[in-house]
Amino acid sequence: MEERVAKILDVEEKESTELLNVTRENLKLYHSYLSKELSFPFDADVEDKYHEVRITNLSEFDDLPEPIFYGLLCEGRRERRKVVVPLGDVTVKRDGRNKQLVKDYRDWLWNYRYR
Repeated sequence: MEERVAKILDVEEKESTELLNVTRENLKLYHSYLSKELSFPFDADVEDKYHEVRITNLSEFDDLPEPIFYGLLCEGRRERRKVVVPLGDVTVKRDGRNKQLVKDYRDWLWNYRYR
């Protein structure tokens, strides 16, 4: 996971792992990367909240209320209701590229947020 995230954040292998810390700048880089790489919509569960959510897009980075606290947000639909949830709480249901991308993001967010 660290190698994949380092590549996304443009951190050289020999550079300090502190450069992987969750910062506003790194979140913006990650948002840009995921905006291009994720395929929407996809089905997911949201930790401790919802099952069966269809994630339709990432929220705009500039609209995030507290990016360091919440991380990136995504929008989706649960039945007929619109929901906005932290991407760090999302688990993609189907195996594939989206699942790996979101898992790497979650692992990075939870392991590097308050270092």
